[in-house]
Amino acid sequence: MLHSAVEIQMWHALGLCVLSLNASRLSPKLIRLTCLCMAVGMVLFCVPVTLLALFNLKLGPMSVGRIAPYGGTMLMIAWCLAAASALRRPFRD
Repeated sequence: MLHSAVEIQMWHALGLCVLSLNASRLSPKLIRLTCLCMAVGMVLFCVPVTLLALFNLKLGPMSVGRIAPYGGTMLMIAWCLAAASALRRPFRD
């Protein structure tokens, strides 16, 4: 579980770097929203999975891992926004 969390974080961090470096070529409003969604998604997904794997952390009767699906959803939304941003980029001659 820890390996999966770290691997997902690594790939999304790389994607975030690529999106940030190409921000001038993409739609500016969408790329900002994309980067924000990706950063929030990484935190909401990877941190709970890592805490669950290392410490089996629980918040009362519930496991902290119940937060992870929200982060995963944010990551999927971020990739959809990245695709929309690439499609709506300004065309330059």
